[in-house]
Amino acid sequence: MQPGMSLRLALTVALTGLVAPVSVADAATFLFIRHAESTTNSGAASTPEEILDPPLTALGQQQAQDLVGVLKDLDLTHIYVSSYQRTTLTIEPTAAEFGLPPLVESEIREWSFGDGSAGLDYNAINDMFDE
Repeated sequence: MQPGMSLRLALTVALTGLVAPVSVADAATFLFIRHAESTTNSGAASTPEEILDPPLTALGQQQAQDLVGVLKDLDLTHIYVSSYQRTTLTIEPTAAEFGLPPLVESEIREWSFGDGSAGLDYNAINDMFDE
């Protein structure tokens, strides 16, 4: 993303650490949209690869189509997705309707640190990323 870029739509699972002073004239509107139903959500994923990066189910494909109607009256200028295929598949119909190519930002992928039983605190997690 370029500094000063006017953003109207961000499709992400999570975005953290965004802190910057802006004036009202420079303010952007972000919409965070969760992906449509995937095969992992429905329990239908059958391989480890599919569990990690699942496609949409038939219901998810319909939800993606329905999203076009929900967003049709907005002034969308940019679409950002994570590198998971379920995010791209969710926004493809909307992107086509608006003529906007989804921009893949792998940095906005969801992260998993387990179920919490490992006792990782903020510093331990931060050290995992050499920050």
